[in-house]
Amino acid sequence: MNPAIKICGLVDSTEINLLDQQGVDYAGLWHGIPQGRYNLELAQLQQLTLRKLHHTKVLLVTMSQDLDFLSRALNHCDVHGIQFHGFPLPGFIRQVKQQFGGQLKIFNVLHVQRQRCVEENLIARYLDAGTDFFILDSFQSKEHIGSTGIRLDGHFLHRFFDKWNLQDKAMIAGGIDETCIADLYQQHQPHGFDIDSAARHQGRICPERLGKLLSATGPRHYTSVAHASIY
Repeated sequence: MNPAIKICGLVDSTEINLLDQQGVDYAGLWHGIPQGRYNLELAQLQQLTLRKLHHTKVLLVTMSQDLDFLSRALNHCDVHGIQFHGFPLPGFIRQVKQQFGGQLKIFNVLHVQRQRCVEENLIARYLDAGTDFFILDSFQSKEHIGSTGIRLDGHFLHRFFDKWNLQDKAMIAGGIDETCIADLYQQHQPHGFDIDSAARHQGRICPERLGKLLSATGPRHYTSVAHASIY
């Protein structure tokens, strides 16, 4: 099997269509990320998520922990899941699952700083609360919590996967490009990789760079059948 690939920070239909045509598994759309460079207003989010896609599943990427804010987004948009930044507690994840249903997948970011996972003592509780996937990403500060471009240390990854056995539930982020995907997948067999800058040229999703990333994961086979809406 190929690792799943998620490309984050899509801003228009051209980029989303490109991902879908190339067989990218997940597209991350930012909403509720103050001062985020790819943050979308609700109308933009709605326009992009209601497009008919054959392969790519859309994720709402947010820092918001306001259930009313999330409800407005989910009532107007068609998304496969939510990716949470900003250190939500397990109790909040449980509330989201209870309010919006188990079919809404929860991707929770685990922040790694100096070979230490900041939320490691909460992982079991996150799983119990209904977290479906974790995204391991480098953490610099609360002002810069994601898209750092800093690759995770190999010793940390070996220790993490040996301890937690979460290969089928974890994605690796931080400085991922076509030069490291194959080795990381061979060593750790994660569910997939979360990628931002390596898929871009001058800030835009680039077909050539996207092609190199996907080629590094091996042949991708998928059936062009549109996903049903869950809302």
